Amino acid sequence: EKLQRNKAFADALGVQPATVRHSINSGWARPTDATISLDEFGNELNAAIYPDSLLSQARDRMGLLLKLEKKWKAFLKDDKAASLPLNPMDKPSRAFVHHYSDFWNLKTESFDPEPRRYIHCVKMMDTYMPYPLL
Repeated sequence: EKLQRNKAFADALGVQPATVRHSINSGWARPTDATISLDEFGNELNAAIYPDSLLSQARDRMGLLLKLEKKWKAFLKDDKAASLPLNPMDKPSRAFVHHYSDFWNLKTESFDPEPRRYIHCVKMMDTYMPYPLL
């Protein structure tokens, strides 16, 4: 029963057992390199386009943004980590993190009551680092 549950969970998240993987890094690790080949438009069609509201929030939270991007990059490179809890933060900061996580294709959810409310991030099959970063 437990084995069937784990298999269903792994299938849903697209994770293969270590015995079946083709390489050591084919578990939870996700792409973090921006290896986008230049096209005749100079990558402008491949680049993430951030809404003005998110850019404005990023300017107001530059410290949080830099820490978050560093943490998410390390998280995506980690082949063993499927999820990552973030430190408790205020409601506007959580809203910013939830919005920005959409560009990384990370599933995020808030837990616990205020003032200890925090965000838990989960990797998906198509999670990747956007280019360019905010």
